[in-house]
Amino acid sequence: MKGNYKLSRRTLLTGGTAAVVFAAAYPLVTQASEPDVFAMSNWTPLVGQELQAGPAVVVLENVTDLRQDARLGELEDSAERYRLAFGLVRGQLPTESLEISHPRSGAVQLFITHSGAKATAVIDRRGANLTPPVAKDQTHE
Repeated sequence: MKGNYKLSRRTLLTGGTAAVVFAAAYPLVTQASEPDVFAMSNWTPLVGQELQAGPAVVVLENVTDLRQDARLGELEDSAERYRLAFGLVRGQLPTESLEISHPRSGAVQLFITHSGAKATAVIDRRGANLTPPVAKDQTHE
């Protein structure tokens, strides 16, 4: 099968430029579509589920929202702050960090504190925003 295809310099340059732009933008597009593993909303549906945690298996017992209303003179910051409480199902908890196999995000490394068969991870996203927090209005109190 013969085709009468002409490959001009302009076509080659246009195609090459499009390929370079796509290759450069692809990581940004895929990152934007991936779930934010540190969003509280990605953990709350997992309460009560067993999760692989390295050689151990844990159950996510609860997710506690730690945000509080700003008091007079404090900075307003709606960034998420929450606590994940895990219970050991089988295996042994590591001493400092827990690698959880998150069903949507894959392996997630969490720093933990633990006592016996219970482990706690605290996620505090303050300072992760690109915009600075705003001081609570002192005139409306």
